[in-house]
Amino acid sequence: MAFCPKCGAQQDSSVRFCTKCGYDLMQDENESRNSNYEFPFASAGTDAQENPGSNPQPRYTPAQAPRPQELTANDLPHHLRPLGAWSYFGYSFLFSIPLVGFIMLIVFACGGAQNINLRNYARSYFCAFLILLILVVFVLIILLATGSSLSVLDNLF
Repeated sequence: MAFCPKCGAQQDSSVRFCTKCGYDLMQDENESRNSNYEFPFASAGTDAQENPGSNPQPRYTPAQAPRPQELTANDLPHHLRPLGAWSYFGYSFLFSIPLVGFIMLIVFACGGAQNINLRNYARSYFCAFLILLILVVFVLIILLATGSSLSVLDNLF
């Protein structure tokens, strides 16, 4: 068991990010090996010091208990920050441009975007584009198979 140096939450040693605040626990791994840092709550004692057979759990007084910090978008790394409403609008406008937008859509969907939210949005937009394309081709095949000509489409519009 380990503690997050940012918020003090108890973590498994196998996790990379803190489950409370999202802090990268492996970021300071080299620094913590080289320094003699002692967690500020370590002096509170554990049950294992008094009862050797018990599971070691630190004891905190209410004044010593770590307080969770509010996580804002600015606290997140750049590649995890959420997109705003205007970003979605702008990227939708960019992707709707006939040739350039389709190329940008493929680039962002295939990993050209560092922000994971932008990459996921581009992938969903690309999937929606493919579904729409398949539906249009399907309707055209049905119209041609039933003997209708494409002039039927002219009458609709």
